[in-house]
Amino acid sequence: MALYSFDYGDPASNSLILCKLRPYLSNVWSQMGRYFVALACIDRLRTFSRLSTARYLIGIMIIVWSIAASHSLVMTTIIDGRCSMTKLYSTIYTIYILVFTSLIPPVTMTFFEYWTYRNMKQLRTRIQPIRNDDMIDRQSFSITSRDLQLLTIMVITEILVYVISMSLYPVILLEMLITNYMNINKSPQYLEIESFIYTIATLLGFASNAAPFYIYYFVSSTFRQDFRKLLNSCWFRITRQNLINVDQPRTPIQINAETHI
Repeated sequence: MALYSFDYGDPASNSLILCKLRPYLSNVWSQMGRYFVALACIDRLRTFSRLSTARYLIGIMIIVWSIAASHSLVMTTIIDGRCSMTKLYSTIYTIYILVFTSLIPPVTMTFFEYWTYRNMKQLRTRIQPIRNDDMIDRQSFSITSRDLQLLTIMVITEILVYVISMSLYPVILLEMLITNYMNINKSPQYLEIESFIYTIATLLGFASNAAPFYIYYFVSSTFRQDFRKLLNSCWFRITRQNLINVDQPRTPIQINAETHI
């Protein structure tokens, strides 16, 4: 919608519902994605590795951010023909984004992933040689360790992509917050450069939300196989349904309807 508004204007300026839903849904979905990755980093410590517990925490995270981001539904409105915020709320919202988007997620991800790496390194040093009659246990441990290493690589890659893609966003937000607070007179050229950098930072933030799929696809062969199986399954269902529709005999009413001019 940001790119659409460059040529055709902002549609949210003419719709109060769209004006309120756009920042709310964008905030909710983006925050849930970031904190799901943070939960994955915590999960590497095997503190709540059970599937039922993970589903429970995911449900809680969805509810929490659906409620926590509801302030944008109330405070975002149309002012002077534009979908915007009041100056006070804009300052509060900027601080909110800086804390819950640019500070807490990367710090949490980095801390728990480093802790996981440290525990895995200590675990390798504690492993003692085992007897030949324990070959089954050895193979089982090797598979589990290999899967854990692969999952750790995927999460670390996702963290790096997130930190790199989001590094520009807090800088431009902080610059806009300080200059607006100091009431600095900005020239039209300065505003254009500021708007351009903000747009690039926003697009990079959107890219970080789409990056996990490509990270998993290129890093994990199992994910690639499962994804191809899913595509093949969907294609088979579509083609099968088309064949059923073609082979199904037509009634006289359908024949008359097709030949009627």
